[in-house]
Amino acid sequence: MYPTGPQTPPATITAPKTSPPQRTSIQPAQTHTPQAPQPRPTTATTAVSTPSANLTPPYAQPAQTSATPTPRPHPPTATAAIAGAPQRTGSPRAAAPAPAYTTTPRPPRAGTAVRPSANTATSRPDTRTRPAATKADTLRQPNPLPTPAHTGTPNSPTPLQVTAPPNPNGRPSNGPPADAPAGTLAAHPTISDGLRRVEATIRRLSNSSRIPAINKAADRITSAGGKRLRPALTLATGLALGGSMTRRLVTGAACVEMIHAGSLVHDDLMDQAAERRGTRTLNAELGDPRALVIGDFMLARAGLAALTAVSRPVAETLAATVVELAEGQYQETASLFDPARSVEDAMRSITGKTASLFRTSCLVAAQCAHASPEQRVRLAMYGERFGVIFQILDDLLDLAGDPAILGKPAGSDLRHGVYSLPLLWSLGDPSLGDVRDLLGRRLTDAEADRALQALRRSGMIDQTIERCRQMAAETVIPGLPRGAIADSLAALPAAYINWTAAMLTR
Repeated sequence: MYPTGPQTPPATITAPKTSPPQRTSIQPAQTHTPQAPQPRPTTATTAVSTPSANLTPPYAQPAQTSATPTPRPHPPTATAAIAGAPQRTGSPRAAAPAPAYTTTPRPPRAGTAVRPSANTATSRPDTRTRPAATKADTLRQPNPLPTPAHTGTPNSPTPLQVTAPPNPNGRPSNGPPADAPAGTLAAHPTISDGLRRVEATIRRLSNSSRIPAINKAADRITSAGGKRLRPALTLATGLALGGSMTRRLVTGAACVEMIHAGSLVHDDLMDQAAERRGTRTLNAELGDPRALVIGDFMLARAGLAALTAVSRPVAETLAATVVELAEGQYQETASLFDPARSVEDAMRSITGKTASLFRTSCLVAAQCAHASPEQRVRLAMYGERFGVIFQILDDLLDLAGDPAILGKPAGSDLRHGVYSLPLLWSLGDPSLGDVRDLLGRRLTDAEADRALQALRRSGMIDQTIERCRQMAAETVIPGLPRGAIADSLAALPAAYINWTAAMLTR
Protein backbone atom coordinates (compact mmCIF):
# COMPACT_ATOMS: atom_id res chain seq x y z
CA MET A 1 0.00 0.00 0.00
CA TYR A 2 2.91 2.27 0.68
CA PRO A 3 4.53 1.60 -2.70
CA THR A 4 1.30 2.25 -4.58
CA GLY A 5 0.63 5.46 -2.71
CA PRO A 6 3.76 7.19 -3.90
CA GLN A 7 3.12 6.28 -7.53
CA THR A 8 -0.24 8.04 -7.75
CA PRO A 9 0.54 11.07 -5.55
CA PRO A 10 3.87 11.85 -7.32
CA ALA A 11 1.82 12.63 -10.37
CA THR A 12 -0.05 15.28 -8.40
CA ILE A 13 2.23 16.28 -5.53
CA THR A 14 5.70 16.06 -7.04
CA ALA A 15 4.70 17.91 -10.18
CA PRO A 16 5.91 21.27 -8.87
CA LYS A 17 9.07 19.70 -7.27
CA THR A 18 10.69 17.11 -9.52
CA SER A 19 11.98 17.64 -13.03
CA PRO A 20 9.69 15.19 -14.89
CA PRO A 21 6.55 17.02 -13.73
CA GLN A 22 7.91 20.15 -15.39
CA ARG A 23 6.30 18.86 -18.55
CA THR A 24 3.00 18.62 -16.73
CA SER A 25 3.62 21.99 -15.07
CA ILE A 26 3.74 23.63 -18.46
CA GLN A 27 0.35 22.24 -19.29
CA PRO A 28 -1.37 23.62 -16.22
CA ALA A 29 0.32 26.96 -16.83
CA GLN A 30 -1.07 27.03 -20.33
CA THR A 31 -4.47 25.64 -19.36
CA HIS A 32 -4.68 27.49 -16.06
CA THR A 33 -4.37 30.92 -17.59
CA PRO A 34 -5.69 30.71 -21.11
CA GLN A 35 -6.64 34.38 -21.16
CA ALA A 36 -3.40 35.74 -19.73
CA PRO A 37 -1.09 33.89 -22.16
CA GLN A 38 -2.75 35.60 -25.11
CA PRO A 39 -0.70 38.75 -24.64
CA ARG A 40 2.33 36.65 -23.69
CA PRO A 41 2.70 34.83 -27.00
CA THR A 42 2.17 38.08 -28.84
CA THR A 43 4.85 39.81 -26.80
CA ALA A 44 7.10 36.82 -27.15
CA THR A 45 6.70 36.89 -30.88
CA THR A 46 7.34 40.61 -31.01
CA ALA A 47 10.34 40.21 -28.77
CA VAL A 48 11.73 37.49 -30.98
CA SER A 49 10.99 39.44 -34.14
CA THR A 50 12.68 42.60 -32.89
CA PRO A 51 16.45 42.87 -33.16
CA SER A 52 16.71 43.80 -29.48
CA ALA A 53 15.40 40.37 -28.46
CA ASN A 54 17.82 38.78 -30.82
CA LEU A 55 20.67 40.81 -29.41
CA THR A 56 19.98 40.02 -25.75
CA PRO A 57 20.46 36.23 -25.95
CA PRO A 58 24.09 36.47 -27.09
CA TYR A 59 24.94 38.49 -23.98
CA ALA A 60 23.20 35.89 -21.75
CA GLN A 61 24.11 32.71 -23.63
CA PRO A 62 27.68 32.40 -22.32
CA ALA A 63 26.34 31.99 -18.80
CA GLN A 64 23.67 29.43 -19.84
CA THR A 65 24.72 25.93 -20.77
CA SER A 66 21.49 23.93 -20.84
CA ALA A 67 19.34 24.07 -23.94
CA THR A 68 15.82 23.24 -22.76
CA PRO A 69 15.46 24.93 -19.37
CA THR A 70 17.16 28.19 -20.24
CA PRO A 71 15.03 29.48 -23.10
CA ARG A 72 11.91 28.95 -21.04
CA PRO A 73 12.89 31.12 -18.07
CA HIS A 74 13.72 34.00 -20.44
CA PRO A 75 10.28 34.40 -21.95
CA PRO A 76 8.73 34.66 -18.50
CA THR A 77 11.19 37.38 -17.48
CA ALA A 78 10.69 39.21 -20.74
CA THR A 79 6.95 38.94 -20.40
CA ALA A 80 7.20 40.07 -16.82
CA ALA A 81 9.16 43.14 -17.85
CA ILE A 82 6.70 43.92 -20.59
CA ALA A 83 3.83 43.25 -18.27
CA GLY A 84 5.33 45.73 -15.84
CA ALA A 85 5.54 48.40 -18.51
CA PRO A 86 1.82 48.28 -19.32
CA GLN A 87 1.07 48.73 -15.66
CA ARG A 88 2.76 52.15 -15.86
CA THR A 89 1.16 53.25 -19.06
CA GLY A 90 -2.22 51.71 -18.42
CA SER A 91 -2.86 49.37 -21.34
CA PRO A 92 -0.71 46.42 -22.39
CA ARG A 93 -1.80 46.80 -25.98
CA ALA A 94 -0.43 50.36 -26.12
CA ALA A 95 2.89 49.32 -24.56
CA ALA A 96 3.50 46.56 -27.06
CA PRO A 97 3.79 48.73 -30.18
CA ALA A 98 5.94 51.27 -28.38
CA PRO A 99 8.95 49.00 -27.84
CA ALA A 100 8.40 47.42 -31.21
CA TYR A 101 8.56 50.92 -32.88
CA THR A 102 11.54 52.12 -30.94
CA THR A 103 13.57 48.97 -31.25
CA THR A 104 13.13 48.43 -34.94
CA PRO A 105 15.97 50.00 -36.97
CA ARG A 106 13.74 51.49 -39.69
CA PRO A 107 12.32 54.45 -37.80
CA PRO A 108 15.72 55.50 -36.40
CA ARG A 109 17.18 55.41 -39.89
CA ALA A 110 14.37 57.52 -41.19
CA GLY A 111 14.82 59.92 -38.32
CA THR A 112 18.55 60.23 -38.76
CA ALA A 113 18.13 60.68 -42.47
CA VAL A 114 15.78 63.58 -41.93
CA ARG A 115 17.79 65.28 -39.21
CA PRO A 116 21.10 65.57 -41.05
CA SER A 117 19.35 66.95 -44.11
CA ALA A 118 17.70 69.63 -42.00
CA ASN A 119 20.91 70.40 -40.16
CA THR A 120 23.01 70.56 -43.25
CA ALA A 121 20.55 72.94 -44.82
CA THR A 122 20.79 75.28 -41.87
CA SER A 123 23.98 74.65 -39.95
CA ARG A 124 26.54 74.56 -42.74
CA PRO A 125 25.72 77.90 -44.31
CA ASP A 126 25.17 79.44 -40.89
CA THR A 127 28.51 78.32 -39.49
CA ARG A 128 30.53 79.24 -42.54
CA THR A 129 29.18 82.27 -44.31
CA ARG A 130 25.78 83.31 -43.10
CA PRO A 131 26.65 84.74 -39.67
CA ALA A 132 28.82 87.42 -41.24
CA ALA A 133 26.29 87.98 -44.00
CA THR A 134 23.38 88.37 -41.63
CA LYS A 135 25.36 90.74 -39.44
CA ALA A 136 26.31 92.91 -42.38
CA ASP A 137 22.81 92.74 -43.75
CA THR A 138 21.29 93.86 -40.48
CA LEU A 139 23.76 96.69 -40.27
CA ARG A 140 22.90 97.80 -43.81
CA GLN A 141 19.15 97.56 -43.41
CA PRO A 142 18.63 101.04 -41.94
CA ASN A 143 20.70 102.58 -44.77
CA PRO A 144 19.26 101.73 -48.17
CA LEU A 145 20.87 102.61 -51.46
CA PRO A 146 19.09 105.92 -52.12
CA THR A 147 21.17 107.88 -49.61
CA PRO A 148 22.81 111.24 -50.31
CA ALA A 149 25.85 110.98 -52.52
CA HIS A 150 29.28 111.89 -51.20
CA THR A 151 31.10 114.04 -53.65
CA GLY A 152 33.61 115.69 -51.36
CA THR A 153 35.06 119.12 -51.80
CA PRO A 154 38.71 120.06 -52.09
CA ASN A 155 38.48 122.42 -49.13
CA SER A 156 36.24 120.37 -46.84
CA PRO A 157 37.87 119.83 -43.42
CA THR A 158 38.08 116.04 -43.16
CA PRO A 159 40.61 113.76 -41.46
CA LEU A 160 42.19 113.17 -44.86
CA GLN A 161 43.38 116.73 -45.30
CA VAL A 162 46.99 117.53 -44.51
CA THR A 163 46.82 118.35 -40.84
CA ALA A 164 49.73 120.78 -40.75
CA PRO A 165 50.27 123.70 -43.13
CA PRO A 166 53.20 123.48 -45.49
CA ASN A 167 56.47 124.95 -44.33
CA PRO A 168 58.20 127.80 -46.22
CA ASN A 169 59.77 125.25 -48.57
CA GLY A 170 56.31 124.18 -49.68
CA ARG A 171 56.42 120.74 -48.06
CA PRO A 172 54.27 119.29 -45.26
CA SER A 173 55.92 119.51 -41.88
CA ASN A 174 54.12 116.66 -40.10
CA GLY A 175 56.09 113.44 -40.31
CA PRO A 176 57.42 111.66 -43.38
CA PRO A 177 55.77 113.33 -46.36
CA ALA A 178 55.55 110.13 -48.40
CA ASP A 179 53.38 108.54 -45.70
CA ALA A 180 51.06 111.52 -45.21
CA PRO A 181 48.00 110.20 -47.14
CA ALA A 182 47.76 106.91 -45.28
CA GLY A 183 48.70 108.61 -42.03
CA THR A 184 45.81 111.04 -42.26
CA LEU A 185 43.44 108.23 -43.25
CA ALA A 186 44.63 106.25 -40.24
CA ALA A 187 43.58 109.13 -38.02
CA HIS A 188 40.36 107.17 -37.51
CA PRO A 189 41.03 104.99 -34.44
CA THR A 190 39.27 101.95 -35.89
CA ILE A 191 41.33 102.09 -39.09
CA SER A 192 44.51 102.64 -37.10
CA ASP A 193 43.85 99.54 -35.00
CA GLY A 194 43.00 97.59 -38.13
CA LEU A 195 46.24 98.61 -39.82
CA ARG A 196 48.19 97.23 -36.88
CA ARG A 197 46.44 93.91 -37.38
CA VAL A 198 47.17 94.12 -41.08
CA GLU A 199 50.88 94.60 -40.36
CA ALA A 200 50.91 91.52 -38.14
CA THR A 201 49.21 89.50 -40.86
CA ILE A 202 51.66 90.73 -43.49
CA ARG A 203 54.57 89.71 -41.27
CA ARG A 204 53.09 86.27 -40.80
CA LEU A 205 52.54 85.79 -44.53
CA SER A 206 56.00 87.10 -45.40
CA ASN A 207 57.62 84.56 -43.05
CA SER A 208 55.57 81.55 -44.14
CA SER A 209 58.11 79.93 -46.47
CA ARG A 210 60.05 76.83 -45.48
CA ILE A 211 63.19 78.52 -46.85
CA PRO A 212 64.59 81.08 -44.38
CA ALA A 213 66.26 83.13 -47.11
CA ILE A 214 62.90 83.76 -48.80
CA ASN A 215 61.35 84.77 -45.49
CA LYS A 216 64.17 87.18 -44.82
CA ALA A 217 63.93 88.82 -48.23
CA ALA A 218 60.12 89.04 -48.23
CA ASP A 219 60.09 90.46 -44.72
CA ARG A 220 62.65 93.02 -45.78
CA ILE A 221 60.32 94.25 -48.53
CA THR A 222 57.17 94.39 -46.42
CA SER A 223 58.90 96.03 -43.44
CA ALA A 224 60.71 98.68 -45.53
CA GLY A 225 57.85 101.12 -45.05
CA GLY A 226 55.33 102.54 -47.45
CA LYS A 227 52.08 104.41 -47.59
CA ARG A 228 49.87 101.38 -46.79
CA LEU A 229 47.24 103.33 -48.70
CA ARG A 230 45.70 100.28 -50.34
CA PRO A 231 45.01 98.29 -47.15
CA ALA A 232 43.80 101.48 -45.47
CA LEU A 233 41.41 101.95 -48.37
CA THR A 234 40.17 98.37 -47.93
CA LEU A 235 39.54 98.82 -44.21
CA ALA A 236 37.86 102.19 -44.69
CA THR A 237 35.57 100.83 -47.41
CA GLY A 238 34.53 97.87 -45.30
CA LEU A 239 33.71 100.11 -42.34
CA ALA A 240 31.89 102.64 -44.51
CA LEU A 241 29.61 99.85 -45.72
CA GLY A 242 28.48 99.25 -42.14
CA GLY A 243 30.74 96.28 -41.49
CA SER A 244 33.17 95.65 -38.67
CA MET A 245 36.90 94.98 -38.42
CA THR A 246 36.59 91.23 -39.02
CA ARG A 247 39.42 88.79 -39.55
CA ARG A 248 38.39 88.34 -43.17
CA LEU A 249 38.57 92.08 -43.84
CA VAL A 250 41.99 92.36 -42.19
CA THR A 251 43.35 89.37 -44.10
CA GLY A 252 41.93 90.69 -47.37
CA ALA A 253 43.65 94.03 -46.79
CA ALA A 254 46.93 92.24 -46.03
CA CYS A 255 46.63 90.21 -49.25
CA VAL A 256 46.13 93.41 -51.25
CA GLU A 257 49.31 94.88 -49.76
CA MET A 258 51.23 91.65 -50.39
CA ILE A 259 50.32 91.80 -54.06
CA HIS A 260 51.41 95.43 -54.18
CA ALA A 261 54.75 94.59 -52.53
CA GLY A 262 55.36 91.69 -54.92
CA SER A 263 54.62 93.91 -57.92
CA LEU A 264 57.13 96.47 -56.63
CA VAL A 265 59.82 93.78 -56.60
CA HIS A 266 59.04 93.03 -60.24
CA ASP A 267 58.98 96.75 -61.11
CA ASP A 268 62.44 97.28 -59.61
CA LEU A 269 63.67 94.23 -61.49
CA MET A 270 62.33 95.46 -64.83
CA ASP A 271 63.63 99.00 -64.26
CA GLN A 272 66.95 97.69 -62.94
CA ALA A 273 66.50 100.10 -60.03
CA ALA A 274 69.21 100.05 -57.41
CA GLU A 275 67.32 101.89 -54.65
CA ARG A 276 63.77 102.44 -53.45
CA ARG A 277 63.12 104.85 -50.61
CA GLY A 278 66.82 104.99 -49.85
CA THR A 279 67.11 101.19 -49.51
CA ARG A 280 68.83 98.86 -51.95
CA THR A 281 66.42 96.81 -53.98
CA LEU A 282 66.36 93.02 -53.96
CA ASN A 283 67.63 92.76 -57.52
CA ALA A 284 70.62 94.95 -56.60
CA GLU A 285 71.23 92.99 -53.40
CA LEU A 286 70.47 89.39 -54.40
CA GLY A 287 70.47 89.44 -58.19
CA ASP A 288 67.70 89.28 -60.74
CA PRO A 289 66.84 85.56 -60.51
CA ARG A 290 66.31 85.55 -56.75
CA ALA A 291 64.41 88.82 -56.82
CA LEU A 292 62.08 87.40 -59.45
CA VAL A 293 61.37 84.30 -57.36
CA ILE A 294 60.71 86.34 -54.21
CA GLY A 295 58.26 88.55 -56.07
CA ASP A 296 56.48 85.44 -57.34
CA PHE A 297 56.36 84.03 -53.82
CA MET A 298 54.68 87.14 -52.45
CA LEU A 299 52.03 87.14 -55.18
CA ALA A 300 51.29 83.45 -54.75
CA ARG A 301 51.23 83.69 -50.96
CA ALA A 302 48.65 86.46 -51.12
CA GLY A 303 46.40 84.41 -53.38
CA LEU A 304 46.68 81.33 -51.17
CA ALA A 305 45.88 83.29 -48.03
CA ALA A 306 42.85 84.85 -49.69
CA LEU A 307 41.58 81.44 -50.79
CA THR A 308 42.00 79.75 -47.42
CA ALA A 309 41.32 82.58 -44.97
CA VAL A 310 38.97 85.00 -46.76
CA SER A 311 36.77 83.53 -49.51
CA ARG A 312 36.92 82.08 -52.98
CA PRO A 313 35.40 85.20 -54.64
CA VAL A 314 38.08 87.38 -53.03
CA ALA A 315 40.79 85.01 -54.23
CA GLU A 316 39.37 85.13 -57.75
CA THR A 317 39.31 88.93 -57.62
CA LEU A 318 42.95 89.06 -56.56
CA ALA A 319 43.97 86.58 -59.26
CA ALA A 320 42.20 88.63 -61.92
CA THR A 321 43.98 91.72 -60.60
CA VAL A 322 47.38 90.08 -60.99
CA VAL A 323 46.47 89.41 -64.61
CA GLU A 324 45.60 93.08 -65.10
CA LEU A 325 48.83 94.14 -63.42
CA ALA A 326 50.82 92.01 -65.84
CA GLU A 327 48.88 93.27 -68.86
CA GLY A 328 49.25 96.91 -67.84
CA GLN A 329 52.96 96.50 -67.23
CA TYR A 330 53.37 94.79 -70.58
CA GLN A 331 51.61 97.65 -72.36
CA GLU A 332 54.00 100.09 -70.75
CA THR A 333 56.99 97.97 -71.71
CA ALA A 334 55.78 97.74 -75.31
CA SER A 335 55.68 101.55 -75.53
CA LEU A 336 59.11 102.32 -74.13
CA PHE A 337 60.94 105.14 -75.91
CA ASP A 338 57.98 105.65 -78.24
CA PRO A 339 57.59 109.40 -78.93
CA ALA A 340 54.29 108.67 -80.71
CA ARG A 341 52.71 107.09 -77.67
CA SER A 342 49.09 108.19 -77.36
CA VAL A 343 47.28 109.39 -74.28
CA GLU A 344 44.82 106.53 -74.63
CA ASP A 345 47.60 103.96 -74.56
CA ALA A 346 49.09 105.53 -71.44
CA MET A 347 45.67 105.62 -69.77
CA ARG A 348 45.07 101.92 -70.49
CA SER A 349 48.48 101.07 -69.12
CA ILE A 350 48.08 102.88 -65.79
CA THR A 351 44.55 101.53 -65.42
CA GLY A 352 45.92 98.01 -65.60
CA LYS A 353 49.17 98.32 -63.69
CA THR A 354 47.97 100.64 -60.89
CA ALA A 355 44.27 101.49 -60.87
CA SER A 356 43.23 97.83 -60.97
CA LEU A 357 44.71 97.20 -57.52
CA PHE A 358 42.97 100.28 -56.09
CA ARG A 359 39.74 99.00 -57.57
CA THR A 360 40.42 95.63 -55.97
CA SER A 361 41.07 97.29 -52.61
CA CYS A 362 37.50 98.57 -52.59
CA LEU A 363 35.99 95.47 -54.18
CA VAL A 364 37.57 93.10 -51.64
CA ALA A 365 36.06 95.15 -48.84
CA ALA A 366 32.67 95.08 -50.55
CA GLN A 367 32.88 91.31 -50.92
CA CYS A 368 33.84 90.84 -47.28
CA ALA A 369 30.95 93.09 -46.20
CA HIS A 370 28.48 91.27 -48.49
CA ALA A 371 27.58 94.50 -50.25
CA SER A 372 24.92 94.59 -52.91
CA PRO A 373 25.90 94.30 -56.60
CA GLU A 374 25.14 97.99 -57.14
CA GLN A 375 27.42 99.01 -54.30
CA ARG A 376 30.19 96.75 -55.58
CA VAL A 377 30.07 98.32 -59.02
CA ARG A 378 30.08 101.86 -57.66
CA LEU A 379 32.91 101.20 -55.22
CA ALA A 380 34.94 99.49 -57.92
CA MET A 381 34.52 102.55 -60.16
CA TYR A 382 35.52 104.82 -57.29
CA GLY A 383 38.66 102.79 -56.58
CA GLU A 384 39.66 102.71 -60.24
CA ARG A 385 39.22 106.47 -60.68
CA PHE A 386 41.20 107.19 -57.56
CA GLY A 387 43.89 104.77 -58.74
CA VAL A 388 44.21 106.65 -62.02
CA ILE A 389 44.53 109.95 -60.14
CA PHE A 390 47.10 108.39 -57.83
CA GLN A 391 49.27 107.15 -60.71
CA ILE A 392 49.10 110.45 -62.59
CA LEU A 393 50.19 112.32 -59.47
CA ASP A 394 52.95 109.77 -58.87
CA ASP A 395 54.19 110.31 -62.42
CA LEU A 396 54.06 114.07 -61.81
CA LEU A 397 56.15 113.64 -58.65
CA ASP A 398 58.69 111.69 -60.69
CA LEU A 399 59.06 114.67 -63.01
CA ALA A 400 58.76 117.52 -60.52
CA GLY A 401 59.38 116.05 -57.07
CA ASP A 402 62.32 116.34 -54.70
CA PRO A 403 64.55 113.23 -54.88
CA ALA A 404 65.48 113.60 -51.21
CA ILE A 405 61.83 113.29 -50.23
CA LEU A 406 60.78 110.72 -52.81
CA GLY A 407 63.67 108.37 -52.08
CA LYS A 408 64.49 107.87 -55.76
CA PRO A 409 66.15 109.97 -58.44
CA ALA A 410 63.98 112.45 -60.30
CA GLY A 411 63.08 111.69 -63.91
CA SER A 412 63.44 107.93 -63.51
CA ASP A 413 60.59 107.25 -65.93
CA LEU A 414 61.94 109.70 -68.48
CA ARG A 415 65.38 108.09 -68.33
CA HIS A 416 63.90 104.61 -68.84
CA GLY A 417 61.72 105.65 -71.78
CA VAL A 418 58.38 105.68 -69.90
CA TYR A 419 56.49 108.68 -71.27
CA SER A 420 53.75 109.30 -68.75
CA LEU A 421 50.53 111.30 -69.01
CA PRO A 422 51.90 114.55 -67.48
CA LEU A 423 54.62 114.52 -70.11
CA LEU A 424 52.28 113.64 -72.98
CA TRP A 425 49.78 116.33 -71.97
CA SER A 426 52.49 119.01 -71.90
CA LEU A 427 54.10 118.18 -75.24
CA GLY A 428 51.62 120.44 -76.98
CA ASP A 429 53.35 123.45 -75.43
CA PRO A 430 55.40 125.24 -78.13
CA SER A 431 58.11 126.05 -75.60
CA LEU A 432 58.92 122.35 -75.14
CA GLY A 433 60.26 121.75 -78.63
CA ASP A 434 63.67 120.83 -77.24
CA VAL A 435 62.12 118.23 -74.98
CA ARG A 436 60.29 116.64 -77.90
CA ASP A 437 63.58 116.34 -79.76
CA LEU A 438 65.10 114.39 -76.87
CA LEU A 439 62.41 111.71 -76.85
CA GLY A 440 62.87 108.33 -78.51
CA ARG A 441 66.31 107.47 -77.11
CA ARG A 442 68.21 107.11 -73.87
CA LEU A 443 69.25 110.39 -72.31
CA THR A 444 72.41 111.35 -70.58
CA ASP A 445 72.19 112.80 -67.09
CA ALA A 446 72.74 116.31 -68.45
CA GLU A 447 69.99 115.89 -71.07
CA ALA A 448 67.58 114.47 -68.50
CA ASP A 449 68.22 117.36 -66.11
CA ARG A 450 67.72 119.90 -68.88
CA ALA A 451 64.44 118.27 -69.91
CA LEU A 452 63.19 118.20 -66.30
CA GLN A 453 63.94 121.88 -65.80
CA ALA A 454 62.11 122.77 -68.99
CA LEU A 455 59.08 120.74 -67.95
CA ARG A 456 58.95 122.35 -64.51
CA ARG A 457 59.11 125.86 -66.01
CA SER A 458 56.25 125.06 -68.34
CA GLY A 459 52.63 124.66 -67.41
CA MET A 460 52.95 120.91 -66.87
CA ILE A 461 52.39 121.03 -63.11
CA ASP A 462 49.36 123.29 -63.16
CA GLN A 463 47.81 121.52 -66.12
CA THR A 464 48.19 118.08 -64.51
CA ILE A 465 46.83 119.24 -61.16
CA GLU A 466 43.82 120.80 -62.86
CA ARG A 467 43.06 117.64 -64.82
CA CYS A 468 43.29 115.58 -61.65
CA ARG A 469 40.91 117.93 -59.87
CA GLN A 470 38.39 117.49 -62.67
CA MET A 471 38.62 113.71 -62.35
CA ALA A 472 38.30 113.95 -58.57
CA ALA A 473 35.09 115.95 -58.94
CA GLU A 474 33.68 113.10 -61.04
CA THR A 475 34.71 110.47 -58.47
CA VAL A 476 31.48 109.96 -56.51
CA ILE A 477 30.50 107.24 -54.03
CA PRO A 478 26.71 107.15 -53.92
CA GLY A 479 24.76 104.85 -51.65
CA LEU A 480 27.05 104.77 -48.61
CA PRO A 481 25.76 105.47 -45.11
CA ARG A 482 26.72 108.90 -43.91
CA GLY A 483 29.56 108.95 -41.43
CA ALA A 484 33.08 110.16 -40.79
CA ILE A 485 34.73 107.31 -42.70
CA ALA A 486 32.40 107.65 -45.68
CA ASP A 487 33.11 111.39 -45.79
CA SER A 488 36.84 110.67 -45.65
CA LEU A 489 36.58 108.30 -48.60
CA ALA A 490 34.67 110.91 -50.59
CA ALA A 491 37.33 113.55 -49.86
CA LEU A 492 40.30 111.23 -50.41
CA PRO A 493 41.03 112.10 -54.08
CA ALA A 494 40.95 115.86 -53.46
CA ALA A 495 43.02 115.48 -50.30
CA TYR A 496 45.65 113.46 -52.12
CA ILE A 497 45.85 116.12 -54.84
CA ASN A 498 46.42 118.79 -52.20
CA TRP A 499 49.13 116.72 -50.58
CA THR A 500 50.89 116.12 -53.90
CA ALA A 501 50.76 119.80 -54.81
CA ALA A 502 52.62 120.60 -51.59
CA MET A 503 55.34 118.10 -52.54
CA LEU A 504 56.19 119.57 -55.97
CA THR A 505 59.12 121.81 -56.79
CA ARG A 506 58.89 124.33 -59.60
